[in-house]
Amino acid sequence: MVSKSVCNGASTIFTITSASATSTATFVAGLPNYTITPAFDATSGLRYQWQVDGVKLTETAPYSGVTTSILNVTELDIKVYRSQYTPRFF
Repeated sequence: MVSKSVCNGASTIFTITSASATSTATFVAGLPNYTITPAFDATSGLRYQWQVDGVKLTETAPYSGVTTSILNVTELDIKVYRSQYTPRFF
C-alpha cells in the first residue's frame, strides 16, 4: 500500500500495478493445491471494488473507477483527506 499526501481541493489517482490470482479445484488434506492441474491463472478474471475507511465506494463524485484497477478522486475535501483507500479483489 502506498501513502499519499494530497492538498485540499486537489485530485489524485490510486493504481493497482500488480495483481494475480490462481484458481484450483484440487485439494490435498483439505487444503487447496495450486500446483496440480487443473490449477490455472485466473488473473484476467479479477474484479475490483475500492473502499474508503471500509465502506464500498460508488461511481459518484468525487470518485470514478471504483470497480477498476485505477481509482480517480477529484477535488478532495477535508472530509476525505485523511481517509484510507483500500482495494478489494474478488
